[in-house]
Amino acid sequence: MDELNNIDFLDSSKAKDFVTIAKMVGKSKDACYRRWNHHIVPVLKSDALGLAQTVEWRNDALRYIIKEKFASTKEVPYSKVVRDSCPGQTTSSVGGFLNDLSRGGKDTPLHELCKKHLTNPPHNSLLGNEEKAQEYLQHASEILKLKQTLISNKLK
Repeated sequence: MDELNNIDFLDSSKAKDFVTIAKMVGKSKDACYRRWNHHIVPVLKSDALGLAQTVEWRNDALRYIIKEKFASTKEVPYSKVVRDSCPGQTTSSVGGFLNDLSRGGKDTPLHELCKKHLTNPPHNSLLGNEEKAQEYLQHASEILKLKQTLISNKLK
């Protein structure tokens, strides 16, 4: 289970890698792949890098977009954002976060939306809702417990 601590391995998956698990859980391979990249890999990467399991990475990404003054999600170099501001995340998790944020103001430049979100996060945002942030942490904790179980079972 050394793969679960290997950043290159965690970042290397493709949708086709999820055919078997998709059949087992009754979901599409694309749905499984999205879940893996948006929710599971960020927890595993953060753990492997020794980063806190918090929603603070979102603030870091927002500050990066503001600093670079990106006007739209199409301009954002997601791999650079991950590398420079939130290394525990994936391009998919950052992209999903910014795409959700940009839906709120299609005529407003992205960096302005980010500034607004940073200073006054909406109630339904993980950054503006302590209960949702706690749910995020609980989810991360469950993933890490599963990781420990897998590692422990392999050692037996």
